[in-house]
Amino acid sequence: MNKNLIKTRFSKAALSYENAAFKQKLMAEDLIGLIDPKLCANKVYEIGCGTGFLSELLLNKLDIKTLYINDISSLMLNYCEDKLLHLKENIPEIFFIEGDATCLSLKQSCDLIVSNAVFQWFVDFKKALLHIKTNLKQGGTLCFSTFLSGTCVELESLGLPCIKYLTEQELLSILEECGFEIDIFELQKQSLIFENPYKLLKFFKETGTNSLISHQWTPGILKRFMWEYEAKFKVPNGVNLSWIPCYVKARLRN
Repeated sequence: MNKNLIKTRFSKAALSYENAAFKQKLMAEDLIGLIDPKLCANKVYEIGCGTGFLSELLLNKLDIKTLYINDISSLMLNYCEDKLLHLKENIPEIFFIEGDATCLSLKQSCDLIVSNAVFQWFVDFKKALLHIKTNLKQGGTLCFSTFLSGTCVELESLGLPCIKYLTEQELLSILEECGFEIDIFELQKQSLIFENPYKLLKFFKETGTNSLISHQWTPGILKRFMWEYEAKFKVPNGVNLSWIPCYVKARLRN
């Protein structure tokens, strides 16, 4: 996966993401539900903040003393910072950090690391996780959502080159190998319904997730895609796209 392409696509979507990313917003709400408000979370690190769906929920739920907020896109990070202006006074320290989380190191280890709909972008999840956990205290909590194999399978069936999602067993095995004990694992199998294939592609573009389809679109290819997708995946209210998010809460072993 081309990190520069991911950064570019998310930056271009910074203004449209807030309204277009309705599913990612619902995922953030599901994810925050896994976190006990009494959890010791003096120092918290959020990876891939986007426009701040999860960031806002964290600040409203937890008693945070220091919050590190990261995103690969400076435009997303700026949007998030503006959104949180009214909440920044509630905590002594808040840091906005632009960069690739797979190679960022914080000044202090954190009690809690969170991330919503980000980890699927890592080319080597195990390598990324081994680095990310260096920013987590022993016994600290990792809480994240991501997508599993079967997500966007319709696109793959039409021959579009998409990112490779982990299977449930692959994800759980990597967490175990990296020293995590899983407290909660939840998987959802959903169907996203779009009015037509064009609206589906528009959703990817407006949320910056169109980099998951590494494809060069010409008018002819687009026309064929629209026809084939509707022919194969039409449902009563439009066209279907498989969506398989999972939610994990895990502790780093002492």
